Amino acid sequence: MKHSLQARLTLWISVTIVAIGLPAGVISFLSAFQEANELQDDHLRQVASLINSKSLSIVQSVADAHDPDAKLIVQTLGAAAPASDRGNAPLALPTELPDGLQTLPVQGESWRLYVVTLQPGRRVAVGQQTAGRDEVARDGALRTVIP
Repeated sequence: MKHSLQARLTLWISVTIVAIGLPAGVISFLSAFQEANELQDDHLRQVASLINSKSLSIVQSVADAHDPDAKLIVQTLGAAAPASDRGNAPLALPTELPDGLQTLPVQGESWRLYVVTLQPGRRVAVGQQTAGRDEVARDGALRTVIP
């Protein structure tokens, strides 16, 4: 007998584990990646709702000194923007952006934006660079797959 029963059984079990494990790992990674991005979208919505519900003033840029990828941009859009801020806006955003979530290229970089019309007619965009968001989502997804 060239191959023992034990060797053949071990081979088939190994092939079966890999055949099931690889697709399961890919599905797990994609699911965790999508979930992390949805969580970050919810953060953008929450920041916008805080500005709306509490009548907070709009800060043009909010950055965590320890993590530059966590930087948020909050910017007034259109004619409602104060005249002093129109020339100093952190991003050159089109004024006709529709309300809601969207991903668009701005100044050579991809941004995820949440645009909302506030009660007094002001329009606000809250956004993050997609590169930083994707890095956070990818790191979380990899931690899910590694075990």
